Amino acid sequence: MPEQPDTNTSATGGYLLPVPSGPVTGLALALVIQPWVAGLSGLDGSLVRPLWQENPPPKPDISVTWISFGIKQHRRDWSAWVRHVPATDDTTAYDLLYRNEELEVRCSCTGPCSDAAMSNLWNGCQIKQNLEYLFLNGLGWISIDDPVTIGEKVKERYVGHVDCRIRLRRAVALQYSVLDLAGAQVTINLADPPLTEVVNVSEG
Repeated sequence: MPEQPDTNTSATGGYLLPVPSGPVTGLALALVIQPWVAGLSGLDGSLVRPLWQENPPPKPDISVTWISFGIKQHRRDWSAWVRHVPATDDTTAYDLLYRNEELEVRCSCTGPCSDAAMSNLWNGCQIKQNLEYLFLNGLGWISIDDPVTIGEKVKERYVGHVDCRIRLRRAVALQYSVLDLAGAQVTINLADPPLTEVVNVSEG
């Protein structure tokens, strides 16, 4: 997560970033999804691996069935819903930004039982109990594409390889330090010369 200022508010000016931070992304998000893919495919968790790890482990032997997966795309609502939340006795004011986001997860299964593992994953998505884990982690299932079988050559031998795409959805809520309006200078054009008055805005 990039460094962000901890003093910027609507009163100080400057760019505002989410407080305390944005939603879970990258490898951290992949690690949320990993147990679900492992559970539905029937594979051991150590054989369901996120793509693009900083130090990726060696590929399993050709006789082992395993899955690699990664979040290939985030489709975000083009227009977010934003509302102001006034301060209370216990909290400061802020703007709440709310939007939905669709995640496209690509799964690639390699090994002698790749077709069976991917079939387990595909069919398992249709069972409501198997979607409970996603719900508890702020995710919802949308759809899963038909698996596509592709032959893969490993060490001069062909091994089963099946790809599919899963679409998930999540809601994202972010807070920005936009404070309540305490007062403003306004010009009243009813006199000559015009009068400038400070107008206090009552709370709420």
